Amino acid sequence: MKVWARLITEEQIVKSATTECEPFNYVHEFHACLSKLCLELDVPTPVLLTKHIQHFVQFTNCNFLPGDFVENVEFDKLVLENITGKG
Repeated sequence: MKVWARLITEEQIVKSATTECEPFNYVHEFHACLSKLCLELDVPTPVLLTKHIQHFVQFTNCNFLPGDFVENVEFDKLVLENITGKG
């Protein structure tokens, strides 16, 4: 699966990255993909909650807000989207 991550500030994409990930059958696979994307974007990895996984599975995307990070971040949200087969 191909996942696109976007950092959004004031409704503008300020940075983005894409990566190939294994389909998420387990939480640790989702976390591994999330960590890989955050490393590429040079941002801390947010806390992964069940609501993020459920939203990603149901709607093929999920948002991480500043409150989902232990560290302070300089963006409004991190959006992950499954873009497999799009375009």
